[in-house]
Amino acid sequence: MKSIKQLPKIDGDLGWYLSSPNYGIKIGKALKGIQYADIAIIGAGYTGLSTAHRLKELYPNKTIAVIEALEVGQGTSGRNAGFIIDLPHNLDANDNNIEDDLQLYHLNNFSINRLNTFRQQFNIDCLWHHAGKYMVANETSNLRGLDAFEVVLKKCKFDFERISRP
Repeated sequence: MKSIKQLPKIDGDLGWYLSSPNYGIKIGKALKGIQYADIAIIGAGYTGLSTAHRLKELYPNKTIAVIEALEVGQGTSGRNAGFIIDLPHNLDANDNNIEDDLQLYHLNNFSINRLNTFRQQFNIDCLWHHAGKYMVANETSNLRGLDAFEVVLKKCKFDFERISRP
């Protein structure tokens, strides 16, 4: 068996990870020697952990190993500070497919609701709260992007409010 000589590097600011109340608590254990599992998942980010959880639901008798080179939360998933959104920032009125936008919106809401169910089921204190978002433009920035986003919001019949300076 080959020995790993180079691990991934932390490739960004991890301020949220470093300031989390769980910082320093080790999750899992270092693997040594030969290990066996029915299913191995590489990466303990959102996708890896969600996949492991779903596979365990589907195959409760299977052994599932999640393998992470860094600490859980140190990669890309840990840099976004735990924000999850129902409506993507990059909806584009020029390349708009309302059915795709609505499908993505419903998928995102399914994921948010599933995460909230896990939070409640496992009593995870993570400062969860629902919040809206602001998208901002002014005379010196590109108002066309904000206008195009508003077109999509209207087409999809999403609630929004446009606030203008008096």
